[in-house]
Amino acid sequence: MLKEHLGRMLAYHSWAQAQLIHTLTDLPDDDYFADQGLFFSSIHGTLNHIALGDALWLGRLSAEPYPVTRLDQPLADDLAGLTSIIASTLEQWQAWFSAQEEFHLFELVSYRSMAGTPGQRRRADLISHALNHATHHRGQISAALTAMGYPAPELDLLYAPQELLDEYPR
Repeated sequence: MLKEHLGRMLAYHSWAQAQLIHTLTDLPDDDYFADQGLFFSSIHGTLNHIALGDALWLGRLSAEPYPVTRLDQPLADDLAGLTSIIASTLEQWQAWFSAQEEFHLFELVSYRSMAGTPGQRRRADLISHALNHATHHRGQISAALTAMGYPAPELDLLYAPQELLDEYPR
């Protein structure tokens, strides 16, 4: 049951990322790169942080650490570059997650925060955290879009295609 739920949330996450990127493709560069008062400044900076968070948490979960020195570390200079990185990372998430057995989700994973503080949580909680983290920042981007007068994509779970979510368990 837990694997099915997390698999559905991972499918939703992939769909929401694609919806957001699709919306951003028509955004003028001046607005995409402008400081919007977000924690990571611009829409680009925030999307970069989402991509970085996905790679960082996947590295921690898979025991293949992702080389990151700071949470605003640039991964790409433009939306096209980030889109490629995001797609690749999501494919890696899917492959890694598909290989997990239900009991793996209850195992403790030890990790270190960016500040070096040790942590330990159940694998399922860390997956949930990573997915929720991205949702939080997608919401910031949506707010920035509407503040600039652009439409924000409908990213609620209920808008994700049911057949996409029904593909789980995998």
